[in-house]
Amino acid sequence: MWFHSLFFMLAGFCLVAASLSQKKPSPKEVAPFTSADIPPRALSEYLAQPTVSNGVFSSESESYFFLAPMEPTATTPYQYELHRLSLTQAKVDSLFRYDSQFPVQSLLFTDSEETGFIFLSFDQWTPFPVGPAHFTAFSLENPEKRLSGEGSFTLVANESSARIFEYQKQDFWEIDITAQQSRRVSVAIQSTETPLASTTQSLSLWVFRADPAEEARHMRLYNGTRLVESEFPLNKGEKVVYHGGKIAILSQDATSHRRMIQEMPKWTGKKQQILRYLLPVEKEASQTCFSLPLHAVLQYGTSSHQLDVVQYEKGTVLGVDTISTGESVERVHVSPDGRYYVVTLLHGQQRRLAIFSFATLKWSHTRVL
Repeated sequence: MWFHSLFFMLAGFCLVAASLSQKKPSPKEVAPFTSADIPPRALSEYLAQPTVSNGVFSSESESYFFLAPMEPTATTPYQYELHRLSLTQAKVDSLFRYDSQFPVQSLLFTDSEETGFIFLSFDQWTPFPVGPAHFTAFSLENPEKRLSGEGSFTLVANESSARIFEYQKQDFWEIDITAQQSRRVSVAIQSTETPLASTTQSLSLWVFRADPAEEARHMRLYNGTRLVESEFPLNKGEKVVYHGGKIAILSQDATSHRRMIQEMPKWTGKKQQILRYLLPVEKEASQTCFSLPLHAVLQYGTSSHQLDVVQYEKGTVLGVDTISTGESVERVHVSPDGRYYVVTLLHGQQRRLAIFSFATLKWSHTRVL
């Protein structure tokens, strides 16, 4: 499995054959955990788009699973319905409902075989959440089979989805919901570093370094042997884009005063050069979502009432869709391989989905019932 191969060279592998609610190590084994053990949360200021949200694509990018909030009740403050969208047919099916005492901000697969889901709720939500959180893991085949727990986590993205990193134990873990087991892989990083992303084939780990003794923030790339492959500072105004196993930096071009995206060498598969592209002229109050594998960006905003997909490498508009009067963009997701955009549009309590396919260069639509 990719998860095992990704971190086997980074640290020893151990299988914990127990529920996630297992007894925590004694103070003799692990020092008491405090908020000081969590690196500064400044990374959220440097992210151009969230790495994970309450939707997730299947590994083949043929299905998209997402949570839709429902009306709360007197006894249940948060209610959700899990849906599955067929990207090829633009059809939505309802899977099951979930009642929660906490707002769910992140939806993840429990493991690389996609046998279940993790619903994750952070006490404080930012574009890059880190800190105390609650979780519930479900079996996709049997939603009644579940595990719940809490800890101090962050989410580490990879080419397809994300995995959970637990600061107190300094390890990654995934859940075998059928066997009621958790698999953990330890990885040592500095206390001033926050894991951001990882790759499968190159066995690399990217971290955000925020040393309180230094004014500058840095991005650092570790290779599979735990050596530092490269490192560079993030200057004021620069933001990080991670998507589909690639990393790029957004900055302002001094000459044109337009935003520019720079794909970093070794971080995107390009060994020699930094690839720089000027982004399309952005409309007032526009927001963006990048598809790095296909060098494209989705621009949207309330002032334009449009969804514009632009390939910034060639400056070509690939597809335009209209936001109807009274609608607002609730969220935008791009598949890990960059082949699909899924936009959730909200009108009152009604939701519809707009799906853009790079294969057909067309938009399709469906409603969430």
